[in-house]
Amino acid sequence: MTALAGSNTLTGLIPVIYEAMDVIPRELLGAIGAVQLDSSASKAGLNQVIRSPIVPVGGLVDIVPGVTNTNAVAQTIGTADLTISKSKAYSFVWAGEEQLQLNATGDFNAILANQFRQAFRVLGNAMEADIVNASALNGSRASGTAGTTPFSTALDLSSAANSVKCLDDNGAPQSDRSIILGTTAAAKIRGIQSSLFKVNESGTDALLRNGVIGQIEGFDVRTSGQIKAGQGQNNVAVGTGAGYVISGGTTTLGQTSITVGTGAGTILAGDIVTIGANQYVVQVGIAAPGTFTISAPGMMETLANGTAVTVQAASLKNVWLQKAGFLLATRLPAMPIGGDSASDLTIVTDPISGLSFQVAMYKQYRQVTFEIAIAWGTKVLRPEYVGVLLG
Repeated sequence: MTALAGSNTLTGLIPVIYEAMDVIPRELLGAIGAVQLDSSASKAGLNQVIRSPIVPVGGLVDIVPGVTNTNAVAQTIGTADLTISKSKAYSFVWAGEEQLQLNATGDFNAILANQFRQAFRVLGNAMEADIVNASALNGSRASGTAGTTPFSTALDLSSAANSVKCLDDNGAPQSDRSIILGTTAAAKIRGIQSSLFKVNESGTDALLRNGVIGQIEGFDVRTSGQIKAGQGQNNVAVGTGAGYVISGGTTTLGQTSITVGTGAGTILAGDIVTIGANQYVVQVGIAAPGTFTISAPGMMETLANGTAVTVQAASLKNVWLQKAGFLLATRLPAMPIGGDSASDLTIVTDPISGLSFQVAMYKQYRQVTFEIAIAWGTKVLRPEYVGVLLG
């Protein structure tokens, strides 16, 4: 391994950095590896809107022979707005005397590599958390049972089957589907359903290389350390709404605005509500009887006035999605024209996740500061391709 002593640039640190990259990102590819990765948002400033067009489903027209063709149906092209909302750095400092002491014992490079490991770990965890929390808050529907860990019964794959049904009913593409599980649900997979994923039977090193436990019914099964009780969307109180029923008339297929009456209490954004045979993620809530909204594709059935609307109890929110439904946009944090006081810069790209990190060295009075940085934004592009698996 190349030592820092005598090196005037970051070139001598590249082996140390890549040793760190070789370990840490592989712990993080539960959610990051499941979504679209766009590393081309280099022209967008912090909090600047990036607008993506969303084409609607459209409809059919009758073919009627005649002198002129049938008028085409006009379409309203929707949009999904994404911002690079976070620009974060992890930094640490070394004084010359500290380096001298540790170089004498041969420990400096080992400690430095671990510091880079922690930098990539902390930054990766922050992006991972944003993905799973945005998915839980902005998805369309939910499967599973609140308070019951998925895959808890041997040879019972209904947790996967019902999630598949949601995506199929929503019209999501059949490829690039993932279930992202917290460690509790993943432990059930490994312990109770472990016969599905024995390496000598599956013939794959996916678990080692990219965090995929295996495949179930077309899903890559992934784990995330950011799906846990008391964190993110799993640390948000659910609404107090009780006794609500559909009010004001029949609720139709595809409807996204749901009017309720009779009951009382709140229905909050991110709540899971059961209406008829389906569970939906609330997008805009209410504090009293009124109208709340759910995402596309809206109601999956036509229900009569007076049908109960039930707010589900607090539950761990695992995630299922199709890759096109979620975008993670990343770029290097912007430097001013002409640069800042950094004495050297380099870019380190993780070959597994595709994420690129900016590594800067700042020489100061008898000490040097290292900074590892990345900027990113997240967006649910198509809510119908994203949802929650309750646990």
